[in-house]
Amino acid sequence: MDADPAGAARRAADSPVVDRVARVGFAARGTTYLLMGWIALQLGLGHHPRQQANQKGAFQELAQQPDGPALLWLLVVGLACYAVYRLVDAVWGGRGEPDAKKRVAKRVGSAFRAGAYAVLTYGAWAVLQHRSSSAGEGSGAGLMQHSYGRWLVAAIGAGLVIGGVAQVASGITRRFEKHLKTGQMGPRTRRVVEAVGIVGTTGRGVVFAVIGWFFLDAARTFDPKKAEGLDQSLRELVGHGGGRAVLVAIALGLLAFGLYSWCEARWRRTGKEGRLSPGHLPGADRARGALSR
Repeated sequence: MDADPAGAARRAADSPVVDRVARVGFAARGTTYLLMGWIALQLGLGHHPRQQANQKGAFQELAQQPDGPALLWLLVVGLACYAVYRLVDAVWGGRGEPDAKKRVAKRVGSAFRAGAYAVLTYGAWAVLQHRSSSAGEGSGAGLMQHSYGRWLVAAIGAGLVIGGVAQVASGITRRFEKHLKTGQMGPRTRRVVEAVGIVGTTGRGVVFAVIGWFFLDAARTFDPKKAEGLDQSLRELVGHGGGRAVLVAIALGLLAFGLYSWCEARWRRTGKEGRLSPGHLPGADRARGALSR
């Protein structure tokens, strides 16, 4: 037996198994965003898609395709893998980060993602079992029925706006690149991945900020109908001047983020390597990355 259980657990977290689990998870996340982007694009082009432009709608869209149930089972497994990867990162992540506050913040963020994707996994499973579930809808209307609901909806809205702005900044500054094995990419591949990452990360941030704005507006006006999550937020945009053009741009951003997630499935740093700070990345990888710039 291992005399150091904690050390054994950390080694397990850095194992090839967790690496594979993470990559399956990123691919599943990418598939979900591609489906959401496709539904949103139909909305922006003036069509009337049967499904909602959110995660639940993406699951329903996939389930109705040929071999849909089998594909949705794969998505359930993939989303569960992503939740497990984020849970591992919540426990052992950030070990290469010298700043204790940033290390804690990263772990809390991973814990939140683990919980969110566990809920999404259940939502996909519920669609597969033809059960009713609000998982994946992201509605805050029910919260407004409670005495404290208005402030909770406002807090959620503020968090979404802040998170969205942070993602937009990450996309514009290409901060997401530090999580990728850019040294393993050729010059052309890296340019494509950079472009997809910029558009996708920025687009996803805009989506979060838009939803957050509607939540804040719902709290301000005490109107639960405005806190209905992604699908209702996107449909609200259609009614504004130039809303369809904005919605098409958002849809393209969601599609790009789906493609970027697939790139992460191939080149994301995971395990011990993913937890090293930028200054401690393997020298050979940094050298190859410099040559490919």
